[in-house]
Amino acid sequence: MQRFNILATGLFLLAATGGVIAQTTVEIVSSDYRAGRDTNFDGIFDEFRTEPNTEQFSNSWRNAFEFDLYEIPTGASVLNAVLTMRTTAFDTPRAFEVHWYEGNGFVELIDFARDELAGALTHPSDGGISHAISVTDLPIGRESLERWAGFNVREPSPPPGATFLTMSIPDSFFQPKLVVTYSGGVNGMRFNFDDGTLQGLEHVLSTPSVFEWTALDSVPLVGQVSGEHRLLPTPFNFRDGSHDTLLLRSSPFVIRAGASITFWLTGGRGAGPDSALLPQSPGELAANTSGPGVRAMGVGLYDPGSDSYVLTKQRSVNNQTFELLMFQQQELVPFIGRTLHLDFFDSFAGSWGWIGIDSVSIPGSSSLFASSFE
Repeated sequence: MQRFNILATGLFLLAATGGVIAQTTVEIVSSDYRAGRDTNFDGIFDEFRTEPNTEQFSNSWRNAFEFDLYEIPTGASVLNAVLTMRTTAFDTPRAFEVHWYEGNGFVELIDFARDELAGALTHPSDGGISHAISVTDLPIGRESLERWAGFNVREPSPPPGATFLTMSIPDSFFQPKLVVTYSGGVNGMRFNFDDGTLQGLEHVLSTPSVFEWTALDSVPLVGQVSGEHRLLPTPFNFRDGSHDTLLLRSSPFVIRAGASITFWLTGGRGAGPDSALLPQSPGELAANTSGPGVRAMGVGLYDPGSDSYVLTKQRSVNNQTFELLMFQQQELVPFIGRTLHLDFFDSFAGSWGWIGIDSVSIPGSSSLFASSFE
């Protein structure tokens, strides 16, 4: 399901200097949404609700949800941010609170206990009511948060014997949304493949192959992170079979301070959990899935100066669920100011011998504009 929507772009605001500032408004749908329970009323949440309709949040239950700030450029000025949600209640009036936290893309049990009040709301009468709360003053921008804004919802003092307060469940029309208007910022490189192309990523191996990554929207067994397309090995029916090694490379970019590189992968992990089995350079990769050399699948941060991978990552499990991976900002500190590429490689065949790619974010600058950040 698409997690964001560009509502308006190219709008302008008259600046104090007499100039104009371009504005963009994005509507972001929650990327993860869970209900959690404190069974012992001790402030420690110890179970997720697993039944359908996981939306109740009173008594021992709370709701939490997170928003992917992928579409807000690094360094953008947030002009307005509004959180919208819909609740249903009886035994009214009911008072509840919204607390915010810095997320990581996945609601965890500890997130239900995070206390940083974003706003107090009232459900005044029986039935369903939509709410909007300004969160403009929170550090919503990507310069402040790593990438995700999280919120939990609770009813501090439910009336004795009252029924549950509930929220509209995920994928419904009234599910929580974050509407953000911003200006400025540095986009870096972002790839969602929703135009059906590689969006500038290039297959760099010279060996011709009929098996390669392409942007697909018609494989029902594999989901996507945003939009309708993702990169998958094609033909997909032969995804586990022998093939020439795939190596997909981004344009060069310059690593900036305080930024992480993120990407979502589906499929297999390849050679196993030992990072020593991942290549230290593109030259170590086997030419094909049965030849000599490293046979693995994953992602490498490529330094053309040393012709080596300074960092590598691989999936942690074999399944068709997209997994978020990243080169975190602390890992990237030694490479600030360096010109690098992002490589995706696959020289592995067999059971779960494939990976798919979606929503790649490189908050560095294109090497063409490197002087702006030196």
